[in-house]
Amino acid sequence: MKPRSCSKQPAASVILAVLLTTTSTEGAANMGLKKETWVPLCNLAKELGEVTSEAATEQKRILKLALDFRKEALQLEVYSRLAPTAAVAEKSIVLATYVASMADIALAKLQTVDSDNFLAAVAATSYAKGAIDEFITVAAQTKESDVHGCLHGGDGNPHNFEGKTIHGTDCRTGVPKTTGDGRTKKTITAGGIAGTQAGLDNSNSLQSANKNCRLFAKSNADGLGKAGDVDAAKLHYAAGYIEIDTGSNDGKVNLLNLNRPTLTDRTEATAWQAVITTVGALPKISDEDYTNTSDKLESTERAAKTIARIIKNVDDGTIANSKAAITNLFGATSKDTVDKLLSDAANYKLKDKIAGTDKETALNAMSTGQLEAILATLNIALIKDKEKLKQELTDAKQNKETKSAEDQEKECNKAGDNKGECDKLKGQGCIFKEDGETNKKCTLNKEAKQALEKANQETGGKDKKTDSKCTGKEQKDCKSPDCKWEGETCKDSSILLNKQFALMASAFVSFVAL
Repeated sequence: MKPRSCSKQPAASVILAVLLTTTSTEGAANMGLKKETWVPLCNLAKELGEVTSEAATEQKRILKLALDFRKEALQLEVYSRLAPTAAVAEKSIVLATYVASMADIALAKLQTVDSDNFLAAVAATSYAKGAIDEFITVAAQTKESDVHGCLHGGDGNPHNFEGKTIHGTDCRTGVPKTTGDGRTKKTITAGGIAGTQAGLDNSNSLQSANKNCRLFAKSNADGLGKAGDVDAAKLHYAAGYIEIDTGSNDGKVNLLNLNRPTLTDRTEATAWQAVITTVGALPKISDEDYTNTSDKLESTERAAKTIARIIKNVDDGTIANSKAAITNLFGATSKDTVDKLLSDAANYKLKDKIAGTDKETALNAMSTGQLEAILATLNIALIKDKEKLKQELTDAKQNKETKSAEDQEKECNKAGDNKGECDKLKGQGCIFKEDGETNKKCTLNKEAKQALEKANQETGGKDKKTDSKCTGKEQKDCKSPDCKWEGETCKDSSILLNKQFALMASAFVSFVAL
């Protein structure tokens, strides 16, 4: 029989071996991050940096859109002054007003709301990127030969930067660029951030099994302390994404789940909530206030409000109460009419040199400054023409209103033999004669008669000799086309046409004076 002590020796050796094995593989105490844990941070830092150029580019696109609207409106305004017909001119100026309003709406939205939204996203993502950059830089620099370090490669060894890469992975740090096309991958949305690891390390799921990282430990032996443990109950890195509970003293990382719209379970991670909120709310040129709706006038409330002000003189225009006015002007489907107006205006070439711009220059080849100068020149010409026309019509009206001596005599005769009524007409040159003709004792006095005859001679009135073919004709002989019976006399048709023109011109002056 073997000694009892000899029979126990192998069993003790086995137990010791098991204990040693368990100690060396339990969890990931104070160990560095596996490659699949830190690589998503490099990718996220890249995307965070690209938000700056995305915001800058989109803001420039929106600003250009508004400026294009304004230039398009100017082209239409100029074209309305030079259009071939009044109908085309009316459509052009109404459309110009609406297109200009689209520019105003876009600029107002950008200035009052969206510029702040762009800036907020840039601020939040820049801060978060800086936090990741700092952690990655420090963690990479902890490499101690192939023994210890915080960032491990696929080979299980710690790695530092080699240029802009870490173990073959692009991991660029630094200030975000303002130029570029924005994000190549969009893992950040209003719903959260996809692609990053989450949760507490469990059996080396996130951390290495045997490469120490002093950033994750609290003691002076293998962590951040000098003479003992650090006071902090928890350590945080990457803006709170990485957390280590020092109370457990195992150095296990607990990674925040970023793939959620709301992060309320880690107060140290407010920066990530800001990233999700602001990037999710980044303005886009496709947003409603930046949409070009000029080809849908018959179904756009904004168009109804603007056009109703012009056509209906109301400030509460809607599709419900203004669609008829819109379709009367632009048709049941406005797109064809609008597209033609825009094309005709853009391609219109000046017939003469205006405001320093040579003839045959197309409107779409002009700068905004040129268009504004041409429009101002045309407006000045219109103002001068209007004043000239008003004066001509005033002069013509005065000439027409100068009564002939014959007509004034008839006005006096209307008072008949009534002295009281005749006296009321004294200001018109009427005088009562007791010995006058029956029913015509109220007659035009000599001085007034001579004055009227002289005035008519000077102004070309009725008392001036003319080649009239109609004066004196009986009603039965007063026939068109040269003559027309009016009242009790036969008159030249040309006189009546001139009178009609004067009325039309007067109506025009009343319109342009509005």
